[in-house]
Amino acid sequence: LWVYPDVSGELAVSDTVEDGVASRFDLALRIGEPADSGLVARRIGLYQMIICAAPAYLERYGTPASPGDLARHQCLDFSHWSRRTGWRLGTDEGAEMGYPTGRFVSNNGQALRQAALAGFGIVLQPELLLAEDVRAGRLIPILQPYWPVARPITLLYPKDRQALPKLTTFVDFVVARFTR
Repeated sequence: LWVYPDVSGELAVSDTVEDGVASRFDLALRIGEPADSGLVARRIGLYQMIICAAPAYLERYGTPASPGDLARHQCLDFSHWSRRTGWRLGTDEGAEMGYPTGRFVSNNGQALRQAALAGFGIVLQPELLLAEDVRAGRLIPILQPYWPVARPITLLYPKDRQALPKLTTFVDFVVARFTR
């Protein structure tokens, strides 16, 4: 938006699957496989979840070697997952579910990140959220073979709508900026 001062935007973030494009938005970003909705779907990247902990936490409690070891650790849980299935960890045989239960649960990724940085436990959150802390050594990636399978990030917009210059310019900008 800062590159195109004539374009304004509204960011609506939701953990529920909605048909936002049909109802009120010009476009949507969807994490995961989009339903066949008659919308134009342009894949722009991958959404990778990673498991990390602070060096101080790992020094104090040890580094888990397998998902089963998480039962002996403090895991920082995202409230939407704990109500459903727990962590879904990928393996060669498929997804393992049910890990973990922790003493700290939040519905906010930044709160979980801060708790992990403070050494409160092990966190499973998007790589995008934790990448800077990993690069700086404030968080250490663990259990990489069991990370959830990366999901696609898809830009969705109507195909039969008149091609408005603001929309097409913004779509081109997003695709150029975020496509890997």
